[in-house]
Amino acid sequence: MTSSDDNEMELQKPHSSEPPIDNNSETSIHRGEFLQSELCLKEPLWNLWSFLLLSVATFCVLWSLTGDMMLPYKDAGYLFTIFLIYLAAVILSKLAILLKMPGLVGMLIAGIAVRQLPIPAIDNSSGISSSLRNSAFAIILIRAGMSLDLKSIFRLKKTVFLLTFVPGCTVEASVVAVISYFILDFPLIWGFILGFILAAVSPAVVVPSLIALQERGLGVEQGIPSLIIAAASLDDICAILGFSLAFDICMATGNATSYIMLLVELIGGVALGVFLGLLIYIFPPLKSQNTISSKKFFITILLICVVFVLGASRLDARGAGPLSCLIFAVIVGRKNPAVSEVMESWFKQLWQLLMPFLFGLIGYEVDLLVVMNIRALLCVLVITVGLIFRVAASFLCTFGSNLNWREMLFVAVAWSPKATVQAAIGSVPLDYIKSHNVKTENYEAYASDVLTTAVLAILLTAPLGAIAIQLLGRKLLRTGLQSQLDEKVESGSPQTENEKQIKQSET
Repeated sequence: MTSSDDNEMELQKPHSSEPPIDNNSETSIHRGEFLQSELCLKEPLWNLWSFLLLSVATFCVLWSLTGDMMLPYKDAGYLFTIFLIYLAAVILSKLAILLKMPGLVGMLIAGIAVRQLPIPAIDNSSGISSSLRNSAFAIILIRAGMSLDLKSIFRLKKTVFLLTFVPGCTVEASVVAVISYFILDFPLIWGFILGFILAAVSPAVVVPSLIALQERGLGVEQGIPSLIIAAASLDDICAILGFSLAFDICMATGNATSYIMLLVELIGGVALGVFLGLLIYIFPPLKSQNTISSKKFFITILLICVVFVLGASRLDARGAGPLSCLIFAVIVGRKNPAVSEVMESWFKQLWQLLMPFLFGLIGYEVDLLVVMNIRALLCVLVITVGLIFRVAASFLCTFGSNLNWREMLFVAVAWSPKATVQAAIGSVPLDYIKSHNVKTENYEAYASDVLTTAVLAILLTAPLGAIAIQLLGRKLLRTGLQSQLDEKVESGSPQTENEKQIKQSET
């Protein structure tokens, strides 16, 4: 048979339309799926192993630098306590997230739990704990300032003003003063001391929750995150000023000069924030978000804001520092939108790193022995009554703001968490009475009840408020598209099939 015959026979062979089955390729596919599933199983174990390895390495480095301060069996080992709080806060926050709760709930529990362990107590005189808390608080204020929508704030300026002065510093402070007069047998001046301590909302709880909702587009078009963030910062300042005034009157330490100085501190804080903000805004110009200059810009903003908060605390001007930090961040955040967006992502990562310090150390300030007494139930009653009036007043303050009733309800509930200010000044009356050996009758008992109530307010409102903001934000707030659909429904305009489907899914 010739080669031509062979070629002819090959042409006559039927050709199959299906490709031939390659057993090797099929085996490789199964092997790839197996390896992928094996990697998915190993990823949590790898994350756990890397976390443990990093923790051990960090401990060794800190021990090499500080010596006995990192040893739990030494009297000076309070740095180990802070290290343990951070590790426990990270672990319990992950557990809280798995249980569909905000991570800060686990962090607060971590701080409370570590306080009960037989290890060296944190030396408050060193200032390390407060410095770490204030540094993390500065990051929150930077993120808040850079994310504020100034157009929404100016549009809702009346509501911002009412939320700042009415629900907490007027209604709740007055109600708590009257209720504590009847329930806790407080003089009215001590009632107002307690009222102004409880009046302050916690930006550390509210701001991260609202920024998370803002990143999902919820309530942004209505300006709700910017409204609450702006009013929260001003509310804290008013509460601290009211507390300082009431406490000075009670202890007869106040005079006209001290009150004038409080006003000067606030004006000076605003002026400093505006001046440095404009200075950074004008010079030098930023044109690219990927240059080294933008990283220098990030570090400059970070250091200035930390100095604002830590320096104000060092100078005992707690209200001026956060205000100047917020105003500074608002101004520099408008310098270059592209650069600001990149820096916001950097500050978000930095916040994730420092957040366990803030809430873990706030939880550490909670002494369970303080609240384990019969009068604690009376303190809870005072907190509850004050919160009811506060939420009702907050709801009424949003009338006329073009928000629907669901959004008004969300604003009222979001205006309730307490933590930062209560942890900072809740113990001030008792510390002052003990350090100055004040012998006035019942003053130490009143101060102890004030501390108990502040601690209970943190325990009750911080975790519950964070959970409420997270859950109700998804249920009550609208995205921009949903808002436009609602406007079409109200005006009677025809809707497309796609818009009807979105509306039905929302319902």
